[in-house]
Amino acid sequence: MGVPRDYFFERLDPDVARLVEEAIGLLQPKVREIRDVTLPRFQFVKDGSYNVELYHYQKPFFDKSPELYHPWSRRQLEGLKSVSAVGYVETLKRLRECRRDIRRVFEDVDGLVLPTMREPAPPLWEVIHELRETPPSNVSAFNRFGTPAVSVPCGFSPEGLPVGLQVVGRPFDEAGVLSVAYTYQQLKSWNQRLDEKRKLTYP
Repeated sequence: MGVPRDYFFERLDPDVARLVEEAIGLLQPKVREIRDVTLPRFQFVKDGSYNVELYHYQKPFFDKSPELYHPWSRRQLEGLKSVSAVGYVETLKRLRECRRDIRRVFEDVDGLVLPTMREPAPPLWEVIHELRETPPSNVSAFNRFGTPAVSVPCGFSPEGLPVGLQVVGRPFDEAGVLSVAYTYQQLKSWNQRLDEKRKLTYP
């Protein structure tokens, strides 16, 4: 298993850092080796995006009633208006190169383990009203890589907010990803923690 500390472990909340390291330590005896790896960085293109198809689909609704969209969604769609054909094509080219490079990483490891988010899950109202600065994403890179990933609970903050461990595999190795996630869940029963306020267990 590989641990991509470069970028993905930067600016971690202390509780997230502690719980993820504990999870990696628990997994270590269950795998042949755990080693640090460096993942390729996607280089964004000026006036380019692969999300332009999102704007193309939403355009008739967004042009008619932009006020019905959340401010974050409005900003995203407004930004996509400036995507050029050249920028879009160059983005797709860099995306193919990135996916080629991630395959090379998986020649040395079978999977990756890392924090799902860099902070515990924020309260819903803080997200809706954009009351906090959002740290860099730890999940969007794997959408670009085209690699399967799953998040499993690996603990809770002192306030009772969940922290996630992300397991990533090589393209089309969903079975391997689920196997590692299942192995971890047999070691720790965070997924069975009872929410006393709602009387529900986390899936």
